[in-house]
Amino acid sequence: MTEFRTETAARFDRVDERFDRVDERLGYVDARGRRTNDSLGILKGNTMEERYRGRSRTYFGELLEQPVTLSIAEFDEFAAQQVTEGRLLPAEARRLGRADLLVRGTVAGSPKYLVVEASWALNQEDVERAADRAALLRKAGHDAQGVVAGWRIQPAALDLAERMGVARIIERELDGLDPTGGDDDEL
Repeated sequence: MTEFRTETAARFDRVDERFDRVDERLGYVDARGRRTNDSLGILKGNTMEERYRGRSRTYFGELLEQPVTLSIAEFDEFAAQQVTEGRLLPAEARRLGRADLLVRGTVAGSPKYLVVEASWALNQEDVERAADRAALLRKAGHDAQGVVAGWRIQPAALDLAERMGVARIIERELDGLDPTGGDDDEL
């Protein structure tokens, strides 16, 4: 009977060792999956940004007349000009320059800018950045509005955008779907 107990204990020890190795491997797979998901999110966000950059009238035509997305060089020059003219501090111009897009157009004949944060899955930080960067343009004396644009938006970000006056262009919403819906893993 003692031999049976010893042999059984040894078997359980080997099983525990196997479970430990499996746990270690699952931890590695989980970490790798998170890195892949992060990378995929960046690619999806870049895709959305390029989509909006190339189709200003389609996406921003309801917010502005004659919308034109500034090129990266034009955006950089515009931000630098705000510093040269004493409208923004250099650090503020750098913050503004990190916006995904700057769209210029008019409303009732007066110039207006949209400061756009684009992402596949928009969150509260996207809304806050759009609002902050639009406030910088208003500080510089320009009529400006923050905009978030993407495939979907988190419910808390949707509420925040409404409270902060940040406009939204959500693909799911444009397609008649719940703007907060979809696969939770995408957020």
